[in-house]
Amino acid sequence: MENTFTVTIIKASQELTARQKIQLKDTAECISLDRWSQEPGASEQVIPVDGFVVLAIHNERAKGDTDYEQLVILSGNEKYITGSNSFRSSFLDIYEEMQNDPEPWGIRVIRRTSKNYAGEFLKAVLA
Repeated sequence: MENTFTVTIIKASQELTARQKIQLKDTAECISLDRWSQEPGASEQVIPVDGFVVLAIHNERAKGDTDYEQLVILSGNEKYITGSNSFRSSFLDIYEEMQNDPEPWGIRVIRRTSKNYAGEFLKAVLA
């Protein structure tokens, strides 16, 4: 039987054990940043960042693109997930600059109205 759904870790903020890889590829318990960011006051809340992984997803049953990427942010016991390209790009830029900063840091999730498309997009900002 052919596998119609696969998940591959393509980037990670740290070396991962086999156990961690398996756990991070299972996103069932992740908090959706899209849904979470729509809650009242969410844009004021800070998500402490411990690390991240970028997942490459292949899903033959997807209604749109069958191949896409998702970002998983590791924050204490929580994992946050998004498929937003704008968020992933802004988050990875921040992470690259802050990864060696000795002070704990976090991000806020901002929703902005798109000038190019109907609807909103997500952006990470340093908190």
